[in-house]
Amino acid sequence: MAQKLISISDPNLIQSGIVKSLHKLQVPLWVDGQNVIFEDGSVRKSPGFIAIFTALGTNPIIGIQDVLVQNTPNLLFGDIEALYRWDGTSLTTEATGFTGSLSRAAFQSSAFASNAFQVTGNLLSSLWSMTNFGTWALASNGIDPIQIDKMLGAGAVALSGTPPTYAAVIIHYINYIIAFNTDLGGEFAEWCDTDNPEDWVNGAAGFLPIRDLDSVIVAVASLGTSIAVYGNNSLALFQYIGPPFYFGAKKVLEGIGSVGKFAVVSREGLNYGLSKQGFWRTDGSGYDYISPPFLRKWLEDHVNWGQAFKVAGFLNEDRSLIEWGISIDGASEPNVTVCYNFDSKTWTFRNYGITSAVKKGVFTLPVFGDKDGKVYYGEYGFNADTSALDAWAQTRPLPGDNHLAWKDIEFFISYMTVVSGNVSIEIGVQENLDDEITWSNPITLNEDSNPQYSDTGGSLGAGRYISLKIRSTGLEDDWRIAGFDIYGAETGSEI
Repeated sequence: MAQKLISISDPNLIQSGIVKSLHKLQVPLWVDGQNVIFEDGSVRKSPGFIAIFTALGTNPIIGIQDVLVQNTPNLLFGDIEALYRWDGTSLTTEATGFTGSLSRAAFQSSAFASNAFQVTGNLLSSLWSMTNFGTWALASNGIDPIQIDKMLGAGAVALSGTPPTYAAVIIHYINYIIAFNTDLGGEFAEWCDTDNPEDWVNGAAGFLPIRDLDSVIVAVASLGTSIAVYGNNSLALFQYIGPPFYFGAKKVLEGIGSVGKFAVVSREGLNYGLSKQGFWRTDGSGYDYISPPFLRKWLEDHVNWGQAFKVAGFLNEDRSLIEWGISIDGASEPNVTVCYNFDSKTWTFRNYGITSAVKKGVFTLPVFGDKDGKVYYGEYGFNADTSALDAWAQTRPLPGDNHLAWKDIEFFISYMTVVSGNVSIEIGVQENLDDEITWSNPITLNEDSNPQYSDTGGSLGAGRYISLKIRSTGLEDDWRIAGFDIYGAETGSEI
């Protein structure tokens, strides 16, 4: 009679996330995978995404802002050469002729180790920093004049009222537009008059140097009632203090910073971000690095730090995830997305990169752009637009109760729910941990089959260590697994 060799059913273990770059026996359960999420004590295929409209260009989308205009969700987004608007029905080019393409190329030649956040003077890379002011949208690429689009059909034009000549980063804060890293200097903040983005000279308009940061201002993000201002490895808080000075700022932390404009994400009084040392979290009074050693090693081995200024993060509230699109393995644009679950403190990965994004709000779904000039709704269906979303997860080698015993596998029971489509399960065996895994033929389960019990009538393999891989590669595949048992016989021991 077959005996139970492996049993995995602990919900905390099942949803422990993907842990790469550790010794295989140190991994809680899942050693690799992509396009899966861990929630409710299970592993499930991640929802997919779908294009919102046919793109007008093929350059990477390097800035997106959502704006509600007459109760209709709108998007302003840009690439290195132009700004575009989607009004829910039609797609229009709002402005062209920007010089970002030249500065972007210059930036790409910069070395990360030599103040890579600067091209000339205090200029950051030409990603579009965007914000809204009511039904208006503003955009600044750190090179050209700040643009304003009043969403009235006239397109985007240079902001009037003597604003900064350029600004690396802009943000809407209380009743003001604040511009950071301007032509006054890389450490400066400038702001408009109260409730008037078209006046930067009169009334409450002013400027302020933010002293003691370790570099030019790289990124800003809302943090409670303040604006968090990040250098490469330091944090200052920028706050409203009222007339006559209106704003004040003070450096508060060293040890965290941002690799780029989009690398910091706000959530409920916290910021999450990426610096050269790893992923971190702060409330403005202290910080901790949330990336464990395995992830720091993975970052060191794979991230193209010369392109780290393009890291793009956003909050995916529906999945309790902070997601960052990152360039790895020599890619010049983000080609993977690293996801942190802030509830379970676990990690997962997507095999596609986001280049800019906005959380759901004006739109009922998150919106993101990619390196090919396309804009998508996230959390939509289970496909990669019109293609299948390849989703899989693989366990570490599991020794059972006796790592010395040889195990002959007869069948497995999977606590699997196949909602639609198909999913395959493979059993892998090894004699030693450094041996290549020998995989069984895939056993396909679908919504019409009994996913609980899979018996091929013969051996699924034999070895001292057993691995399990779940994978789906078809359109509309949707599944989740909450555990599994592997049965067979121990047929001997090396001692």
